[in-house]
Amino acid sequence: MTLLASTLATIVVANPAMSGEAALEMRFLQAPPAQTASGPKPLRRHTPLLYDTKLEYIVSGFPRSTGPAITVQDFAFVIPVILSGPTSRIDPRSMKPQLWFDSRQDKSVSQRAHIVPDKHLGANWAVIPIGTFSGSAMRIVVEFRGQSWSTVVDEGLMARVAWPREWPKETADALKPQTGIESEAPIIKALVTKTLGENARMMPPYHAAKEIIRAATLAYRAVNSDTLEKRGMGRIVGMRVVGARDTLDDARGTPHDVVCTCVAALRAAGIPARPVIGVRELSRGAARLSTNDRVNFVSWGEFWLPDAGWVPFDPELLRGNAVRQLKPFDKWPGVGTIPELNQRMPIAWSFAPEGLPLPRFPALFSFQGSLSFDANSLETYVGFTIIARGKGVEDP
Repeated sequence: MTLLASTLATIVVANPAMSGEAALEMRFLQAPPAQTASGPKPLRRHTPLLYDTKLEYIVSGFPRSTGPAITVQDFAFVIPVILSGPTSRIDPRSMKPQLWFDSRQDKSVSQRAHIVPDKHLGANWAVIPIGTFSGSAMRIVVEFRGQSWSTVVDEGLMARVAWPREWPKETADALKPQTGIESEAPIIKALVTKTLGENARMMPPYHAAKEIIRAATLAYRAVNSDTLEKRGMGRIVGMRVVGARDTLDDARGTPHDVVCTCVAALRAAGIPARPVIGVRELSRGAARLSTNDRVNFVSWGEFWLPDAGWVPFDPELLRGNAVRQLKPFDKWPGVGTIPELNQRMPIAWSFAPEGLPLPRFPALFSFQGSLSFDANSLETYVGFTIIARGKGVEDP
């Protein structure tokens, strides 16, 4: 049995005459174009690629005494997930949860697992109830099939997009401060004022967003490309991300921190924005690396504009590309047009479920319920794989 989503009714049936596995794939992976109005579109997505993705979490401890290392009650594991995003699609019926208590598999978990819709930033929560357990380790696996698109913008049309009188309700969360994206912090506001002056609306919102992303990217003197926190044997604990306010003050961080700063600055300027966290397979040249090193968490951002919707950007693609000399009307690398965006599988719009306990090294999960441990150490190890399955399903 698979995870069942209560949002299935919103997913378009592309071709009712089809049957079998191909029809199922078409039904859940095909979506109407992001813009439905006639005429040229400021933002277009193209070339979908299909992926099978697996996330694996192991919570384990070494007991101090003869008792259990871990005890949980009314416990549930929570993973934020993007079922239908502007550049991605996940088939909710392909989501398969698996659960082990120490070495014993709980084969009934699929009957309890469910998806909660419309959480923070419009994402969903995949909730995997654990119940009660005492022992040394829990292992949770979630597999799913999805696809992602690349994007291209028409710079001329984007420049004509005007500031709206008010932003739509669905962007409300993307204008507020949150953990790691402290858009209300004085240092973030000062960056925006220095970049745009007192009146950000003197230029088109697309150009204002570009200038903010450039300023936030250049504000970092050093960016550490080592984005994963690891333990012995290369086991991944989570992502190295501190957040916008604290890393901007020091002008040092990881690419995740730069994304947080860009998003925070965009929000401070009154432009809805959110981070995107996903996984990608590294280049073929990395084939000699271990499995964990061939796949990586990656983050980028999106900002919302009228007529265009959510526009992707990646500050990492701006760095090292003479970003200081770019003019607003130029095509900027990593802003809007991202040819290789379809090589990443978006998973969440937050580093961990907002409002739940935040791990020191976020890894797209949190929990609900009571957890206690009697152990010398307690760690959560993360594993993830992404396997390309060829061309995805085109838009109608």
